Amino acid sequence: MIEINQKTARLRALPAAVEGLKILHLSDLHTRGFGPAEQAAYDAMRQMEPDIVIFSGDFCYHFGFSGSLFKSSTQADHDYPFLSRHGIWLPPESDKAYAVMQRLLQDYTCPLGVWASRGNHDPDDFLQKARDLNLRFLHNESAIIHYNNCQIALTGVNCNTRGSFDLIDIIRQAPRGDLDLAISHYPENAEPLIAGGMDLVLAGHTHGGQICLPGGKPIITHSRTGGHYASGLIKFLQGQVHISRGLGKIMIPLRLNCPPEITLITLARQ
Repeated sequence: MIEINQKTARLRALPAAVEGLKILHLSDLHTRGFGPAEQAAYDAMRQMEPDIVIFSGDFCYHFGFSGSLFKSSTQADHDYPFLSRHGIWLPPESDKAYAVMQRLLQDYTCPLGVWASRGNHDPDDFLQKARDLNLRFLHNESAIIHYNNCQIALTGVNCNTRGSFDLIDIIRQAPRGDLDLAISHYPENAEPLIAGGMDLVLAGHTHGGQICLPGGKPIITHSRTGGHYASGLIKFLQGQVHISRGLGKIMIPLRLNCPPEITLITLARQ
């Protein structure tokens, strides 16, 4: 069962003109074709009437089984050898992901647009195919969005691997707006991004654990922060981070005590 969640992110010093902004956060589709999860995303984009839609990476399904269940993918895995010391990895299904995103975005308009950052299962050929879609990726760069006479600075981190970004450089170059948002597939980037001035970071990658103990306690998250940033809306310093449980599955085609989710986040003043 897919959960459609609505949450309020309360931010200190949020301009009154930005209060009430609605962000639809989707993540980790890992799609193999247009099914119930994709239909739920399609419906949410149209029925929940967000001001902005943000995807925090991993559009593509990528069958893989690491040599260690506790190991996240590395650049060596992204060379896609069928069998190596890194485990078993097949090429990501980028054609299917492109076809699904094409359908999701067909005839779709959103006031502030549809934005994304790259996940660790999104290969170059998917990004190249996606250039003709109404979807803008931010690769270690920022964009300024105008809303109610305010400027929203949106920064995206390229999380193809953990070596494909320099957070210090990203933070130094990021413009400052009336509201500063960031997208990072890896949730462990949230704390330095918020310490560097971001108000809200949108992340994914963990699948909420995907296989969890009763009560939703994750066993494995593949995040360097362990279970702390596994899922949910979490406050850090003056900002907040939202980690989506995502919509798809990877490695093991099963979710347990961890339903997929789509989240509408409404901004409010603290």
